[in-house]
Amino acid sequence: MTESTYRKIFLPQQEHTNQFAQTPDDVWGILESEFGTFFDPCPANPTQDGLEIEWSKDQVSYVNPPYNSIPLWLEKATEEMQQGRTIVCLLPCRTGANWFHDYLIEQSAEIRFVKQGIKFKGYARKSPFPVCIAVFRPGHTGSPKMTSVDFYAS
Repeated sequence: MTESTYRKIFLPQQEHTNQFAQTPDDVWGILESEFGTFFDPCPANPTQDGLEIEWSKDQVSYVNPPYNSIPLWLEKATEEMQQGRTIVCLLPCRTGANWFHDYLIEQSAEIRFVKQGIKFKGYARKSPFPVCIAVFRPGHTGSPKMTSVDFYAS
């Protein structure tokens, strides 16, 4: 399935906006050095609907979702976490959004606020909005650990 087909099927109302900003290689590499090789259920050029498949049992899943469907991806991430899987998500830091409270505050083990933002692939500048990394770990209870991370610190 091509990106265009995916957009028409799953994101018809957003066909003319870029919902597929890709994680930069340097950020991906830093996260993989901590968590190991990732399974990506929502890649930039999907061949299947990551919301409908079972995520990897052997790898940590990495989710940089289309930003117009964040609640759907976070619901799936929590379902997968309840099946014993660790999930790492790159998300806009929208602390006023219901999904931020319902999933990140209530379900995640960690929220890492990203200093300086990140420069998504193909963009000339860093994100004009704050971003965070949310980590969902099986068996976690209580409030998430909150820290900051700077992917561009020298």
